[in-house]
Amino acid sequence: LVDEIEDAMRAAPNSLFILGISCDAPRDFIQKHHPEEGWTRRDGEPLYGVYGSCIIGYLGSKKEDFRKSAFVWPSYSSRAWREWVKRQIRGILSEARARGLDKRIVGIHLAGYHDGQFATMAPDYSKPAIAAFRRWQEARYGRVRWPDPPAYDAKKTLLDPSADEAQVAFQLFLKWGPFAMQEDVARHIRAEFGKSIVIGRWCMTPFGGSLMAALDFTPFVNSDAIDFLVAQPVYPRRTPGVACGVRVPLASFRAHGKMFLNEFDLRTWHGRSGTTEPRSYWLSEALDRPMWESTHRKLSGQMLANSMGWWYFDMADNWFGDAEIQSDIASVQEFHRRHLARKPVSWKPSA
Repeated sequence: LVDEIEDAMRAAPNSLFILGISCDAPRDFIQKHHPEEGWTRRDGEPLYGVYGSCIIGYLGSKKEDFRKSAFVWPSYSSRAWREWVKRQIRGILSEARARGLDKRIVGIHLAGYHDGQFATMAPDYSKPAIAAFRRWQEARYGRVRWPDPPAYDAKKTLLDPSADEAQVAFQLFLKWGPFAMQEDVARHIRAEFGKSIVIGRWCMTPFGGSLMAALDFTPFVNSDAIDFLVAQPVYPRRTPGVACGVRVPLASFRAHGKMFLNEFDLRTWHGRSGTTEPRSYWLSEALDRPMWESTHRKLSGQMLANSMGWWYFDMADNWFGDAEIQSDIASVQEFHRRHLARKPVSWKPSA
């Protein structure tokens, strides 16, 4: 891995780097070494997944292929798994530092589990999760109110505070779990690195009610460990023309010293998606330069206006390779440099 980092730095000698590090565990980590630390369904059966998802059919996986490749996922609350992740990252950073590469590393981006975005796709009733749920209650309520987590019903509408309180608490815990794991790893990285860096995470849609959304506002803005969030809209919520536009409280991010990085997960004519034209709009595919410029400038303008950032997600290794696209990206970057050079505006919202 450090060889790949060095090759990337050699190819882009004027760039600084945010390292993307996946926290997925080895296939035999649970079954062979830590059977008590695996993600467990309410019926006691383990949760199986592959690298990228625990859902059959996701990313085109077929049932027979999934069954051949699947392995038991670690619980987010597994201490053994967290310590393994820390050891691997410590080794990467130590070697990078020995080669002098750390001077150009300015951040770490943590990824893993479903779609790399730590989305919780099923409740966890493992022993580590139950123990963590009790610790979470002690911190929140001063005592353990529900020694065992309740049955979780994703289809139930929670309207009765007295009857639904246990399930609401368990859902909050499940959404907090992956973030708490990343905070733990982030604190370790910061202590190991020996210099100031930023650390961020992916999130599959922020601040929503479902488990998949995985993150609420308060833990993020109060975090002492996670500095930036990358949370592009899921595909069904993308709008043609502004496909990766976001509706999050960017002014509050800035007020709390946090950053939002928009992921420009865009498709273009230079790497056609091979689908129908209506579906291509849904996938945010620009069919020509004017369409690209319109989308690109709307998205970058939203981030510039709020002093936030973005990166380009080239999923197909070819979406942005066209000379016209490269030229437009360069012009937006030049505008960004002029924008950063301007004197900051002193006005702040009153609320």
